[in-house]
Amino acid sequence: MMDAEYDPKTESTYECLDCGNTVLSTTHPGECPVCGATFRNRSMPLE
Repeated sequence: MMDAEYDPKTESTYECLDCGNTVLSTTHPGECPVCGATFRNRSMPLE
């Protein structure tokens, strides 16, 4: 199995855990500007 290549300049989609607001960013955007909750990277599975 091969690992996917990582490019730090690639944007990821982040989604707010509470209100569902989404943003594209190269780094974790911090808190949601709409409701203040935490964002999660949508490319990472929830456990």
